[in-house]
Amino acid sequence: MKIQFRVWQSGKVFEGEAVLAEAASSKTSPRIAKERPTAGHANKPSGALDLLYRKGFFAIERTLRAVLDQLRKDGYNFSPPSVLMALKSREYLHRRGAKGSYRFVQKYPAAA
Repeated sequence: MKIQFRVWQSGKVFEGEAVLAEAASSKTSPRIAKERPTAGHANKPSGALDLLYRKGFFAIERTLRAVLDQLRKDGYNFSPPSVLMALKSREYLHRRGAKGSYRFVQKYPAAA
């Protein structure tokens, strides 16, 4: 079987052709490798907070709401309690304020 394809990436267009040969018949379907997360993507709140820290997000004080809003902009959908637990556990963050109105700021700049 001959196929033609066109791929767009970063504003560039790539075209090509390929000839596919029939694979040996198998009663089981082929396994498809799961896509691995990219280097700039985290699976847990703590990992997502580490990414924000490295970007300098905590250079100024941030409320839980501000952190959640930024995480949502970055494509994450973590629950507020899980993000708060992760914020409290990050050693590079200083927590200010009273219960219910915490603000988080970095203790020291992220290493480059």
